[in-house]
Amino acid sequence: MKFFTPAKHCFTILLIAILLLIVNNSVYSQSNKTNNDKTKKVSVNPFAFTIKDTINYINFPNTAIKFKPPAHFVTYEKINGFMHPGSSSTIQATEIQGTPYVLYTKALTADYFEKQGFKLVSKEDIKTKDNKNGTLYTVTFTVKGIDYERMMFFTGDYNRTVWINANYPVMVKFLLFETLKRSILSVQF
Repeated sequence: MKFFTPAKHCFTILLIAILLLIVNNSVYSQSNKTNNDKTKKVSVNPFAFTIKDTINYINFPNTAIKFKPPAHFVTYEKINGFMHPGSSSTIQATEIQGTPYVLYTKALTADYFEKQGFKLVSKEDIKTKDNKNGTLYTVTFTVKGIDYERMMFFTGDYNRTVWINANYPVMVKFLLFETLKRSILSVQF
């Protein structure tokens, strides 16, 4: 006794395939009727770096410093910061009590960086999203034959310096630089 003949078997497979296409199409064809609620779309693509879709700011571990990290960066307490495992990129923060950031940054010259094993690429006076003054340095260095860049952002007030570092391989700069910069400038303290 045969339950399936070749024609019935082909018809059953075709019917299942059509049903799967219909279900798949109906699931992915739904869209937001309005985008007035200001929700952000977050990509599941690990290379689509956007600011994390969160209303609340996130604290750097062991500090009072808050910011909005890029998508796919996870807390990494060993460095008091966040890491993107796929790109070996990190964001760290430090608070230096008792020193205004403007005094701290006066000592950061190209010669100083060179003595520390870095090459100064740029220096930019810039404001945070909350309109606080800061200075952003970009330096390069090499670790185990891999070229890296580091953004070093200094801001603060008369009683402390807030120092945020973002490290990334130069080969992924085109993916990360602008997003990391926006993330750093979202800092609150």
